Amino acid sequence: MLQEVWEQRVENYWNLLSPKIRPDTLRNVMDMKANLGSFAAALKSKDVWVMNVVPEDGSSTLKIIYDRGLIGTVHSWYVGNVIDEIIFEFLNGLCAFYTDGLFLNGKTK
Repeated sequence: MLQEVWEQRVENYWNLLSPKIRPDTLRNVMDMKANLGSFAAALKSKDVWVMNVVPEDGSSTLKIIYDRGLIGTVHSWYVGNVIDEIIFEFLNGLCAFYTDGLFLNGKTK
């Protein structure tokens, strides 16, 4: 059941992004709260590389992820306060603009 949910989500997301995805680029995805690796498994037919991260304080599902033929690690994420989350989102947004070609050599289009 969970696998079908993720497959549908990925397909919808991929359809929305398809005009911006170039076939000759490498896309890295990090699932920072990977449970059983269903998100990565749903992306298996796409041209992406997924790192599954199991939180140290969560259930130990890394063996299941490995058994599915996926890669992953255990990590203890630190989120100190709301400001850290805002900075994280800002940097992700900036990277999205950068990879979209809006910023080239320090200049905007």
